[in-house]
Amino acid sequence: MTAEKPRRRSKVQVKFRLPKATHEALTAIAAARGLSLTEVINGAVDAYVHPVKRRIRQWPMPPTDHAA
Repeated sequence: MTAEKPRRRSKVQVKFRLPKATHEALTAIAAARGLSLTEVINGAVDAYVHPVKRRIRQWPMPPTDHAA
C-alpha cells in the first residue's frame, strides 16, 4: 500500500481592480515600507479576516442605551 498524501489547502487568488488613487496610495505605502504591493494588500486583508475561520472578523457591537 502506498502512503496517502496529506491534503493541501489551496490559496485563493482574488483578482480585482483598484481605483487609481487607492493603487497609488498603496504603492506609496509599499515603497515606504520596502514591501511589495501584494504584501501590503495581504496584510490589510489579514487584519480583517479571522485566521482560523477565514471569514471577516465580527467586531463586538458597542453597548446601546435603550433607557433614554
